[in-house]
Amino acid sequence: MCYPHRQMTPVQSSAWRTSVVAGGLGVFLVAAFFGLAQTTPGLRVAFHPPFTNSTPGELYLWLGHALLLVPGGALLGLALTPLLSGPLARLWRRVEALDARERRAALLLLGGVAFGMARLGRFFFLRDFPVTDDELSARFGGQVLASGHVLTPLLQPADALPGLFLYARDGLVSSFEWLGLQATWALSELTGTGSLLFSLAAAVPVVAVAWVATRRLGAAWGAVAALLVLLSPMAAMLSMTTHGHLLSRAALALAVVAYLRAEERGGRG
Repeated sequence: MCYPHRQMTPVQSSAWRTSVVAGGLGVFLVAAFFGLAQTTPGLRVAFHPPFTNSTPGELYLWLGHALLLVPGGALLGLALTPLLSGPLARLWRRVEALDARERRAALLLLGGVAFGMARLGRFFFLRDFPVTDDELSARFGGQVLASGHVLTPLLQPADALPGLFLYARDGLVSSFEWLGLQATWALSELTGTGSLLFSLAAAVPVVAVAWVATRRLGAAWGAVAALLVLLSPMAAMLSMTTHGHLLSRAALALAVVAYLRAEERGGRG
C-alpha cells in the first residue's frame, strides 16, 4: 500500500532550516562557554586584592554568560519554537481557563514544590550544614535567646571560639546578626524543628510572585513568574541555606501582596 508523500511548503522548509542552523549554533555557543572551564583561568571566582578588579576566572564567567550563554540560550529557544509552540499555546490557554478554586490549588502546589526543593537541597546537597560563618553565628544567637538570655559566658580560652559575627563584652558573648534571624533560630531551637522554618520562608516568594503576577497579568503569566523564581540558580541555592535573606525576601514578598490587596480595596491599610 502506498501513501502519498507530503512535501513541505517553502515556508515550512525555510523554518526547518532556520531551526537547524539556530540549534546548531546555540549548542556550539553553550559548549564554548563550558569549554572555558578547561582554560588556565577556568571559571573560578577568587577573592584577593585588589578587590576592585575581577579575577581572570570571574571575567571569563561573566563575559561568557553575556556573549555565549545568553545568545546560545536564545538560539536554542528559537530552534525549539516550531516544536514547542503548539503544545505551549494549548497549555497557556488551559492555565488561563483555571477557575478560582483551581488557581488556589495551584498556588498551594507551587508552595509545596518550593518547600520540597528547599528541603531536598538542604539535606542532599548541603547535608544540613551551614555554608557561611554568619549562619553559625545566627544559630548560636538563637540558642542563647532560647535559653532565656541575651548573652552567655565566653568560653575560655577565648581564642578557642571563632569570633566571626560574634559580639563579646565583659566576658559575655552572643551573635551580632540581625535580631529577627536570631529570633527565628530561637523558635526553631525551642520547637526542635531545625531549619524547617527557613524552608517554609523559602516557599513564600514563589507563591507571592505567582499570586501578584496572576492578579496583574493573568494565570499563565503567574505560572511563568513562579517558574522563573523556582528555576533561578540564585533563588534555588539560597533556599537551601538558613541565611537571613530568606526571611527578608519572604517579608518583602508578603509586603508586596499586602500592598496589592490594599490597593485593590481602595485603601492604604
